[in-house]
Amino acid sequence: MSRIPIFGPGLSSKSPYVTAKKMTNIYAENRPDGEKSSIVGYGTPGLNLFVDFGDTAPRGGLEFEPNDVAYVVHRGVLWEVNNAGVKTSRGTLSTTSGRVSMAHNGQQVMIVDGSYGYIYSTVASSGTPQTISSITRSGTVATMTTAAPHGLVTGNLITVSGASAAAYNGQFTVTVTGASTLTYNMYSDPGGVASPVGTYTVSTFLKIAAAGFSTAPTTVTFLTGRFIISTRSSGRFYVCGSGSVVYDGLYWDPLYFANAETSPDPLVAVWSSSGQLVLPGTLTTEFFGNSGTLDFPFVALQGTATEWGLAAMWSIAKYDNTFACLIKNRMGQVMIAQMNGYLPKKISTPDIDSIINGYSATSDATAYSYMLGGHPMYVITFPSAGYSWLFDGSTGMWSPLKSYGLTRHRAEFSFGLVGNTLVADYSTGKIYKLQPSALTDNGDSIERELISENIANPDLSYLAVNRVRLDMEVGVGLTLGQGSNPQVGMSISRDNGKTWGPEVLKPMGAVGQYRTRVEWRKCGTDREFSFKFRITDPVPVTFVSACINPDS
Repeated sequence: MSRIPIFGPGLSSKSPYVTAKKMTNIYAENRPDGEKSSIVGYGTPGLNLFVDFGDTAPRGGLEFEPNDVAYVVHRGVLWEVNNAGVKTSRGTLSTTSGRVSMAHNGQQVMIVDGSYGYIYSTVASSGTPQTISSITRSGTVATMTTAAPHGLVTGNLITVSGASAAAYNGQFTVTVTGASTLTYNMYSDPGGVASPVGTYTVSTFLKIAAAGFSTAPTTVTFLTGRFIISTRSSGRFYVCGSGSVVYDGLYWDPLYFANAETSPDPLVAVWSSSGQLVLPGTLTTEFFGNSGTLDFPFVALQGTATEWGLAAMWSIAKYDNTFACLIKNRMGQVMIAQMNGYLPKKISTPDIDSIINGYSATSDATAYSYMLGGHPMYVITFPSAGYSWLFDGSTGMWSPLKSYGLTRHRAEFSFGLVGNTLVADYSTGKIYKLQPSALTDNGDSIERELISENIANPDLSYLAVNRVRLDMEVGVGLTLGQGSNPQVGMSISRDNGKTWGPEVLKPMGAVGQYRTRVEWRKCGTDREFSFKFRITDPVPVTFVSACINPDS
């Protein structure tokens, strides 16, 4: 008998005459020597609905590990979501559309939406606004005494108004020093005690109003006690705090900024990885480290800049112990890479490069990552083109992902929550759990398709195919409904995968029918064959191998 090479790194791209091979909604796994097959295929995870925000797509999401909750921006509202899927409104943004970038420092969640920045304090307050008895100062540190116990805790946000001098007024993060006392950091020394003392209000969500906070913030990250932001069409990045002021997303010193200066290309994003600040521009990427000084803390790491830039802002994602993204340099075409130290390591193959560089647009690419049974997975979607691709770092193989009735997958971005990977729908307000046990995409069928290599005799003489046998897990049918009598279809191409014949269905075994044989007979004679196997029933899928003309 002859084995059919149904798995491998090849992917139909420039010409199916070279290879027709493709896996859709399937990932491969290498197996040890001596097993039935050196490589097998499994169905990719499905989607189970977790929470629904309505009829428009979420704008961003972030796991907040200290409290086992996640934060999601939908339209103009920041929502807190717990592990039971209960959502609570926590603040209102000034914009209602467009992706947002989010980060947290353990107490505060920061959001930037391209126009403004916002801070939400996750530290609960049992107090109510109180009148002020006095405000004194030591340099730029104000000490407030309230007329009655304030009930606040360190990390709460307050707004002071009506005090004189003006330096006492503004938005501040407090440090509680007593039942009726607290301190906060001002931007300048008011020169004396406050008179009048004014009033204050307690907030949990504030739009950042500091003079040092830049307009048009596009992305935010957190590193060594400080939030860092990038801004639109600029090589400059801004850092919160000043001197010893850290962990305070409301405090932005007008002098706390720097430029990525290796090349004049503007920054696309800010990112943090392995304790370093990563500054990807359109054509180059620079790395900064924290010097530990009380002056501006971040300094360029000499000799680490690379001549590759970020080709799509939302394509960057944590991946394995580093990050992956769509990159580009002055030579022109885009490719996909994983950062290896200070240099990008190309993970896209020539087949994938050929495909994605044929798209009309790539700058809108979005990506996310997750771990699946030891497989580090990176998923990138090209919305304008309408296609999604899965990269499996354990095998180096690429395969397309798509949801029912679409050419792309429904998931747009991901974030974690208590050990689960949550993904947001690109067109609705639904957020799903990405789960291997899910056999549908929220009730929609998952079409799993496997196309073999082109099969031919070495001398391209005619080949008679009397039988094709598929070695796969059988007897996995469901007890009721669709999938109780699951079927696998096979189509044949005799022209190197350019056209396909009719699909012929064969049963893959109702529940418990573990000796079901899946095979097709009298497939004809021709110079070459390609075989397409397809399953749409909601059952577990495991492909092991296939063969033609088995002896028995």
